[in-house]
Amino acid sequence: MPRSIMESLNMGAACSLAGLLAAWTVTIGKHDPGAVLLLVSSCIAGFVSGYNAWWWLVARRQQASRLRGILAGALAAVVGHFLASVLFFFNGYALLENWNAAPNSLQTNAFGGLFLGGMSLVAMGWFTIPMGAVLGYFGVGLRKVA
Repeated sequence: MPRSIMESLNMGAACSLAGLLAAWTVTIGKHDPGAVLLLVSSCIAGFVSGYNAWWWLVARRQQASRLRGILAGALAAVVGHFLASVLFFFNGYALLENWNAAPNSLQTNAFGGLFLGGMSLVAMGWFTIPMGAVLGYFGVGLRKVA
């Protein structure tokens, strides 16, 4: 497997764990299906956003600088909030609602997910954006060592 793909997979896995940690801090003590759904959605969103941000900003260009790594991690955190919220709404719609509902329900869930993503970015962005930037900083450092 090419080195760039392995690095992107590593960053995706690290961002997935960061998303799990951020969602866990929100869902401490909750045992309802919505909490589990949020944990799963944020793991998936962290992996997808981390992998893609690292691939597009660092691995694909073969220009690893600390600034690119920090930007990739911070961008992954910002995109991850919106992606996790949209996944949360769509998964909740698929699992908890009836698929035969009105056709505008999916559109409502998409806009609700984007709104929730903005609210979670305001509420938890102080925690996740620096965490993503630190992951990017150390990801570039590990890349230069190897």
